[in-house]
Amino acid sequence: MALTYKYQDVLSMIKTFPSGAENHFAPLVCNVATNLIWHAYDWRESLTDLPPFYLIPSEQDHRMPPAIVPTDFHSLRKVTLCQYTQGALWKADMTPLKDLSLTHIESPPTAISYEASFAGFRVHPRVPANMGCPEWFIEGTYKKRPAKILNTTLDTVLPFDDMYLNVWIEAFQWAYFKVLGSPTAGQAQVQGGMIYYTGQMANAVAAIEVMANNEGYNDGDGQVSPSAPLVAGRTGLAGNGMGLF
Repeated sequence: MALTYKYQDVLSMIKTFPSGAENHFAPLVCNVATNLIWHAYDWRESLTDLPPFYLIPSEQDHRMPPAIVPTDFHSLRKVTLCQYTQGALWKADMTPLKDLSLTHIESPPTAISYEASFAGFRVHPRVPANMGCPEWFIEGTYKKRPAKILNTTLDTVLPFDDMYLNVWIEAFQWAYFKVLGSPTAGQAQVQGGMIYYTGQMANAVAAIEVMANNEGYNDGDGQVSPSAPLVAGRTGLAGNGMGLF
């Protein structure tokens, strides 16, 4: 993998900013374009390991310590319940969901949510009294927040392979029109349950889709994201949802 192109390189390929406005618009364009690409798919570059943490017996909420929420945390992706005993490691997948409710039912947890109210994680059901350190722990991966680009960091290297430079050019061109309020930017429109794109946004999204196809993200079943609650209104079960952005 080659990572040599910088944000400043792509900025130099798009239109010139209005006189005196470059210091304001340059980092804004970088961040708007990055967000469009970054959140379109769970690219391997956007995922990283969640710091493992031990289960707390008879509890649902796990906050620091022992659970550590990284500063670049965005959302949970793959999470695994683990037991290490007598030299053997047992694992079971957990489902990342939103808005898990509190319960008195104790059972090996099968679901987990990030709770912004206390900046920690909640498991469901409640951890049994006999499950905890040092045998039982949780590990997994999470979606990172992209690094925010400032005027002082325009020479930061783009987070994706050089072969996808064209994707950044299309996204930057859209972001340029977007931040300047130009109708050339286009927009996303929903018609009959389908999303249609116009203007430069259509070009940017098309380039992202080609990149996703090349990387295999459109192969097989779609990725399930934690976009629906396990407990709707914190009272009853609900299903998963998913979306492109």
